[in-house]
Amino acid sequence: MMSDQSPNKKGSDGFTITPVTDNSSEGSAKAGEVEVFSAGADGVEFRTVGWIRAAMFFTKMTFAAGVLSIPSALYTLGAVLGALFILFWGVLNTYMAFLQGQFKIIHPSVHTVADAAHIITLQFSNGNKKCGGFAREVTEFIYIITCIICAGVSTLGLSIAFNAVSKHATCSVIFGFVAYFIISSVASIRKIHQLGWITWLGFGSIVTAIMIVVIAATITDRPAAAPQTGDFELGFSARPPIGTTFAGAFAASLAIFSSSANTSGFVPVISEMRRPQDYFKSLYACMTWITSSYLALALAVYAYCGKWVASPALGSAGPTIMIISYAVAIPGLIAGAMICVHVAAKSLFVRILRNTPIISLPTRKLTGQFGLHAPMAQAFLAGFSQKLFRSSALS
Repeated sequence: MMSDQSPNKKGSDGFTITPVTDNSSEGSAKAGEVEVFSAGADGVEFRTVGWIRAAMFFTKMTFAAGVLSIPSALYTLGAVLGALFILFWGVLNTYMAFLQGQFKIIHPSVHTVADAAHIITLQFSNGNKKCGGFAREVTEFIYIITCIICAGVSTLGLSIAFNAVSKHATCSVIFGFVAYFIISSVASIRKIHQLGWITWLGFGSIVTAIMIVVIAATITDRPAAAPQTGDFELGFSARPPIGTTFAGAFAASLAIFSSSANTSGFVPVISEMRRPQDYFKSLYACMTWITSSYLALALAVYAYCGKWVASPALGSAGPTIMIISYAVAIPGLIAGAMICVHVAAKSLFVRILRNTPIISLPTRKLTGQFGLHAPMAQAFLAGFSQKLFRSSALS
């Protein structure tokens, strides 16, 4: 045990991951714990993700539908308090992600927060396996449900985007099936490393779409939703507007919190990184961009649209700009839902096939197993979330 935590291992080249000796390279890893993806001589190496690709994966996972609700939250909270909440929740979520990363590196066998809950509960219950198992099942259930909801938000957004671009609202059900097929197909790609180009494309598209709205909102004389003739009140204020209730302010604060609170989804990515210790570079790069961009983009939209800001924010600059921005944002909405579905399905895939040689087989046998478990889970998650959010939208 002492040799596993010796400081000279942390600075050595022993951090380089190899298919055969991937657990000995962790430095501070607990003895007896094995990495989730440990390929043998004939196995597929899942651990090929570099820190830059991981940073982009984290950024696209976070910079999704949540950013579109922040400008309207700023109207409820006011510019000053809203900006403070963006900073506070951003720092807190970064710290939580830091703790999760540290725990994962110490415990290489952890794949999701459900595994971490199992280990922690065992420690606090003096090794009671029933308590540990119960904690794992409850945490994994909540984790999967959260992924369902997040995927549902992006899936519904994709369906709305198709409606906005086509101007054909009667095809909502058809667009829902199209969104379901696209998301479940893309999410079934096997390795996170292979999803890199999709995350880059999705990130670029959602940023471009938001920049189109921001620029359009700043060059017009008045917001698109405001009266187009005569005087009007913009509604921009440093303080919350008169009549704001605690419940309303709390809900707006939670909207800001949830826009960067998906850090539990970062943990499975560490299992596929070449150097898990580089996770912290990816984390800091991601959260620095997220917090600064939320501040800049949300405050700019709120400053020029005031109380006339739309939610989602893509509709704040009028119908024409909304159509253009939704069209540009389509790859980003696909990538956002794809990430949620892939991470959730991968957790089920690992849960079923953990500690079996099948998990790393490069043959068609693996394709069959992956086709049996992961895409079916992905289809269920995407389909259920689509049905859930469409029902709530129509009610």
